[in-house]
Amino acid sequence: MVNVAAQILDEEIRKLQELKQMAGNPRILDLMRRIVQATDTNSTQPINQASEHKAPPAKPSLAKKNNKSPNGLTPAVQVAAASLGKAFTVPQMVQMLDASGFEFVGQDHQAATSSAVKALVKRKLIRLARKGSGPNPHWYEYAGENSDSRGVI
Repeated sequence: MVNVAAQILDEEIRKLQELKQMAGNPRILDLMRRIVQATDTNSTQPINQASEHKAPPAKPSLAKKNNKSPNGLTPAVQVAAASLGKAFTVPQMVQMLDASGFEFVGQDHQAATSSAVKALVKRKLIRLARKGSGPNPHWYEYAGENSDSRGVI
């Protein structure tokens, strides 16, 4: 019993540490504010005015050893997916991030977002809800805390 409680506390601490790390990125912090404001029905301030300043562009010198830019796309996708509460496609996620003011580093927003979604699938924070075929895209859903083993449709 004590071991189960310790595991639950450890998981909550890990989640809070991830949230703290995401909040350290000005772009992610701005996106989090916009998402919270978009879901707040009592809010009087429009979403496009949620932040008076834009985050500075990511510096190339901050690139990680694996040559991936630390622009905060993967955490932004995670926060956006969690706030959606329904299945989504990569093109829908790109539209949501564009609408929220997220600044992509590269030219191909869809490829970058797809890579971020795949990374979150690998970490079991997002799951493939329905497999696409041909012109039909894959559908994903946020798995988060209650990651169960539902199959792909």
